Amino acid sequence: MYITLALAIFGLFGIAVGVDSLRKNWKRSSSNVTGTLSRRNVVILIIIGAVVGIATWPATYFMGYPLHVGKEVVRIVGVPFFVAYFDAEGADLVGPLTMPGVIANSIFWFVLPQTILFLVWRRGR
Repeated sequence: MYITLALAIFGLFGIAVGVDSLRKNWKRSSSNVTGTLSRRNVVILIIIGAVVGIATWPATYFMGYPLHVGKEVVRIVGVPFFVAYFDAEGADLVGPLTMPGVIANSIFWFVLPQTILFLVWRRGR
């Protein structure tokens, strides 16, 4: 179960870094600059991030991993945030943290392209 906690911590860190990257990318970009940090690239990655973020809602089941609990192998869905649990018989267990997990996953995947752009820009500096 430690992997679920580690992924959640990674996800929170990723959201914080991603939001900061989006802010910095937008601030440093301008429409008259060409290259990695042009306003056009930032806007394109916002659109890509929105599409991927929205796509995580119906694709949540496919964003999962098996987990060994005792003698059973269960399936945890939601990366990086836990969304649902499927036991060995296939019954799904959801709870009050399902929707916050889905929303957090969407935010994470929305800002991930901005983080990548920021890292590429920093490396090329």
